[in-house]
Amino acid sequence: MSTELSAEILNELSSLNAEAQRRVLQFIRSLKPSQSGMSGSTLRQFVSTLSDADAKELMDAVKSGCEKVDYDEW
Repeated sequence: MSTELSAEILNELSSLNAEAQRRVLQFIRSLKPSQSGMSGSTLRQFVSTLSDADAKELMDAVKSGCEKVDYDEW
């Protein structure tokens, strides 16, 4: 990274409060490629192993349980 860009980022970061700086850190970490998980070729063995009915049940469970926002959590 260029020193000019680093200086600009640090300048902006220093103007934020501690909580905002933690959020920036989390965001930066989310941009980095994950070192864990499985490769696509490893996952390929699971293609077509889920029936249509099971897939629908799973999608319904995700929709009903994961699309809710708990405003008090933040």
